[in-house]
Amino acid sequence: MNKHLSRIISGLAALALALTCCIGVTACGTQEPNPEEVIRELIASELEPFKELDEETMGTLTESLGAATETLESFGITGEDMVRAVLGGFDYEIGNVTVNGDSATAETSLTFKDVEAIPGEIESAMTELASDPEILALATDEEALYARLGEEMLSVLEGIGTKTSTVQLDFTKTDDGWVPDEGVENAITSALAGNLAAYQPTEEPETNDEDPTPTASDTAEEPAPIAPDTSAASVSQQNALESAASYLNYSHFSYTGLIDQLEFEGFSTEDATWAVDRCGADWNAQALGQAGDYLDYSAFSYTGLIDQLEFEGFTTEQATYAVDSCGADWNEQAAKSAQQYLDYSSFSRDELIGQLEFEGFTHDQAVFGVDSVGL
Repeated sequence: MNKHLSRIISGLAALALALTCCIGVTACGTQEPNPEEVIRELIASELEPFKELDEETMGTLTESLGAATETLESFGITGEDMVRAVLGGFDYEIGNVTVNGDSATAETSLTFKDVEAIPGEIESAMTELASDPEILALATDEEALYARLGEEMLSVLEGIGTKTSTVQLDFTKTDDGWVPDEGVENAITSALAGNLAAYQPTEEPETNDEDPTPTASDTAEEPAPIAPDTSAASVSQQNALESAASYLNYSHFSYTGLIDQLEFEGFSTEDATWAVDRCGADWNAQALGQAGDYLDYSAFSYTGLIDQLEFEGFTTEQATYAVDSCGADWNEQAAKSAQQYLDYSSFSRDELIGQLEFEGFTHDQAVFGVDSVGL
């Protein structure tokens, strides 16, 4: 169920950022007698379409999603769905406009979805779904599973609250009229998108000084910051490599998973592969880190966790290394899994043992798990 979870989370956040980058302010070629009104009309003419989402603006924004549209559609989400979900609640208010000769400053309040909250909200929703028996039952029907995940993701996006930021927009009067100074579009984008790169998908659990026993995730090394070498590379290759390094600085990916993520952002397969080949990642360490992430919020058997990592794109050798090294107590995992099942449905003792064995636990581990929950 968790296939491409990191890709989904960071990809949707990146899409939100891509949409905000379409919002800007262009030059106004008219020379009205009242410069304050000119500037107000200029700002309003650029921002109002994003509030109203007319057909032309919707088309432009949908087109801006590029190659990501295909991935969204695999989850049953259209480009228009994405645009409406992210831009829902967008509003603006133009405050004081101060004109001083050929310079002017306009204070503008922007209300927009809190896109910094998108990754965490989606991860929480996916984590909750991970232990839902109805979702587990769809494991063999990938199309139905993805459609269900898409419904949940869209629901989360639509439910994200808004926040308001005030930006100072500077303008200069030229022979062509009032034009925005350099940095105006960056100011707007920063106010709307926030610092998405600072997002950490999974926070470290609080430690208990009275219980020094390490958890499975304690054995997984944190991904070390990777400084990409962008010499002798095209601009698109440099951008792909820097993006790959950014992802690896806060999450874990397999070789193919990272290529998929970069393609999801719109990089070509060639540029994405070039970047991943040069990003310096230790794929065994990435697999180990991913195993720890999974064990932080769900229960797995030894073989089940290997299968999950392979599902993420890790090789059998990398997945086996990670699971052998993650420090999990498989009896404890069986007990957690048994409790998760009982939280959502009723089982007889024999049925629950059979279900745990079906998940890959040994008979002895399954019996231990069922004994632990009192059946």
